[in-house]
Amino acid sequence: MSNSNRTQVGIVEETGGLGVIPTNPVFEILRVTGSGLAYTKTTATSKELRADRRVTDVITMGFEAGGDIPQEASYGACDTVLRGTLMSEWVWASVRRNTAAQTANISAVSSTAITCAASAGTVDVTGAFKQYMLIACSGFAAAGNNRTVVAGSASSATSIVITSGVTDASPQIGARVKQIGFQGPSGDLVAVAGGLGTQGLTSTTLDFTTMNLAAGMWVYVGGPTSGVAFATAGTKGFCRILSVAAHTLLFDVVPPNWAADAGASKTVNVYVGDYLREGTTRRSYTIELQYQDLAVPEFEYYSGMVPTSLALTAQAKTVLGVKTTFMGVTAADSTTQASGATYTAAPTNDIMTGASNVGFVYEGGAPTPGANFVLGADLTITNNLRRNIALGSLATVDIGVGQLLVSGELNMYYGSNAILTQIRNSTASGYAVQFMDNNGTQALLLDCPKIKFNDGNPTVPGIDTDRMLAARFDAIMHPTLGYTIHAQRFEAFNV
Repeated sequence: MSNSNRTQVGIVEETGGLGVIPTNPVFEILRVTGSGLAYTKTTATSKELRADRRVTDVITMGFEAGGDIPQEASYGACDTVLRGTLMSEWVWASVRRNTAAQTANISAVSSTAITCAASAGTVDVTGAFKQYMLIACSGFAAAGNNRTVVAGSASSATSIVITSGVTDASPQIGARVKQIGFQGPSGDLVAVAGGLGTQGLTSTTLDFTTMNLAAGMWVYVGGPTSGVAFATAGTKGFCRILSVAAHTLLFDVVPPNWAADAGASKTVNVYVGDYLREGTTRRSYTIELQYQDLAVPEFEYYSGMVPTSLALTAQAKTVLGVKTTFMGVTAADSTTQASGATYTAAPTNDIMTGASNVGFVYEGGAPTPGANFVLGADLTITNNLRRNIALGSLATVDIGVGQLLVSGELNMYYGSNAILTQIRNSTASGYAVQFMDNNGTQALLLDCPKIKFNDGNPTVPGIDTDRMLAARFDAIMHPTLGYTIHAQRFEAFNV
């Protein structure tokens, strides 16, 4: 017998062409709730006429690889499938990490500096370090080096200036330094109110253009204690950047009670993250299924797998669900593992739910209006892939990429006509949702800055029921920000 619980699912990006398993593949183990992958055979029954009415043959016409990989959402668990679905690349804040292949990305720690490799533009080595950046340090052998520091003067692409470092002449594999934000000098950051074009932050000393910021990104303003947050309670939370200048950071979305604050004697923290937007680079993957409980373990390899859609389902008092649907080229099963295969462990962060892990649902740049409490929020990204077939091949020979469509639905209690009016007037709006871990210190944020509601009517089901409104929308490219959907991960905020 075979037990589903003993199935392991791994994924690796193909770099040598569609359907080509990489040499010595490094599979990322996925946290999954099942697998709907299948290699489906298409057949046709012979139509030859026979006087005895018997069937002459059943002919194999072709094979199609594809199917669903369902997951429960947790921080970091869906980074790869998001990247593949949006056909783009994460834009990382400054980071260095020692790996088995690159042990000198962080080469030394002294009492005054962390020495590292110059930026290489990879996931493990990217961006320079600048004064005032908040740097999370982890994975070092000396516990005293695992902390959050503020980069000092003369920090650069190869050095983070620190205080009270513990000497380490050869940091171990797994040692990592990552920008999670920045901290203004005492009294330097000022919160400005007044609406679009005015609201934001200003500075005298800190240069915002050196902090890895861009229009359309979100930041979290304020830290966990009074010394690193504005005194005004409402001037804290997630804000979307409208523009970045050396000493002016303007926001087009701010918390509902945002107000001016001079920041007197405060060293205010502002947290940043890594972001991803839609692109045009088709990415394909090999997905491995291991059946580990068999007397002779078996392996299935689905190759040339391109994400055709990703659906995120957020419902009240249920686990947040993510389902990625793949279209592929071919599949094979074997009792032999792929040559040179190794594995990267899945992240172990908390599973998120629609009850305690939804930080906000914004519509039109503000929390959903009036008494229209949201019961469910679904978002689907579709790439409209198509199979290319050819004479002489039973398998798909290529996969074409279609138009990107992003759609969603807000299922809400009907408390006012605010959304209904937008539906009927075809009024442009915006949609953003933020999911966070149980500690409220890590988050995944999805933002569609321009949407149009296309359907929805109040329901009157009958006696002893709630009047509901399921408002369906399509996202379109924002004319100023230049994207349709923005995903951003905050490794740490408010810490």
